[in-house]
Order: sequence, then C-alpha cells, then structure tokens
Amino acid sequence: MQKLNFNKIGNVAFPKFTGVNIYMMPFIMGNAESIPEEYKQYLPMIDACKISTKLIGQVGYLTITETVVKLGETQRKPGIHTDSGYGLIYMANNLPNSCRVWDEEIYSTDPYGDCEEYRDSLGKGITIEPNILYMLNENCPHESLPVEKEGERQFFRLVTGPLQAWWEGDSTPNRLKIVPPSTCEIKRGHKFKSMEEEAESLSRFTSSYPCW
Repeated sequence: MQKLNFNKIGNVAFPKFTGVNIYMMPFIMGNAESIPEEYKQYLPMIDACKISTKLIGQVGYLTITETVVKLGETQRKPGIHTDSGYGLIYMANNLPNSCRVWDEEIYSTDPYGDCEEYRDSLGKGITIEPNILYMLNENCPHESLPVEKEGERQFFRLVTGPLQAWWEGDSTPNRLKIVPPSTCEIKRGHKFKSMEEEAESLSRFTSSYPCW
C-alpha cells in the first residue's frame, strides 16, 4: 500500500530543448505574467501542477534544467536526499530511468538533506516515468540516476514553499522583479559553499578545543 508521500499527477509534454537553465527563480503562483517571456514555453507544465487555491498569489520557485548529459553521468546532485523546507514539490523529466523516488518520509538532519545512510533500509525505490508530472512532499527521499545513454535531459521542478532562506548566489533572479516574500531571508553567497565553510570552521574549533 502506498503511503502517498508522492503522487503521479499526469502526463506532460516538454517544450523544445533550448538549453534553459534556471534555479529557484521566484514567480507568483497563478500569475502567468510573472513568468519572463523566455520561459513561458513551460506555462502548460506549471498549469498542470494544479496548485491549491490557497497558494495562488503566493511566491513559488521554478527550476528548469536543460543540459546534455553524458552516458553514466547524472544531471543533478547524485545520492539519496530530501528537500526539506521546500513545501510541496512538483517535478518531471523527459528521460527514462534517470530519477528514483521512495514512498517514505525522512526528516534528515543533514544540512544538504543527505539520506544515504538509509539506502539499505529504504529498499529498491520506484523509478519515475519520463514525461509524467509528480508531486512530492519535502521529506520524500529521491535521487538522480546516471543516464543510460547520452542525451538532452530536461528537468522541471516547481517548489511551493514557503522558504526560510533563498540563496542569492545560487538562485536565478526574476528579471520581472519578483522576489521572495519578507518572511524569507535572502542570503548572500552560495548555500553549499557556505555550509562547507561552516563545517570546516567547526572542525577547526573542535580540534583546537577537544573534549576530554
């Protein structure tokens, strides 16, 4: 029996591959005019998300990755992880056997959402189908898989939030001046680099002041 930490929404058709690459771009959910013209080919996929009426008018975050992926490589971050703090997540891709999901809920304490320690206990997981839109909760573990042949991979993700923080160095600004709400902290720099520096600093501190 499914626990329904993810759901299949339905079929979607990806637009022509053009090399779009945006990450966590803010836009107003339910407002097509908040999407810049150069990304409006994805409006049918955004509409297919069937966002709850209570979220209409709020800021969501759009990620589109269109790249050529070489045989045996992953397009996105490898390894099992969750996207805690993202709210509901809608995602789809166009290549078979390039993403796996588990119908589980993991509250990872890792700052990156890493869940590799649970791999053995999670089991095989479910390989998601291409050109199908899925909805995941933020604690649903998933991973990008190495592609079986070189090809143009298109990845779509809509995050409903609300976010606690939006990293300016990693994320794509919306040229239409749509920004995260005041409840979301806009952080300078890069999320993962900042976390690595913080971990390194903590490591130096604990090595200088050992616990006896």
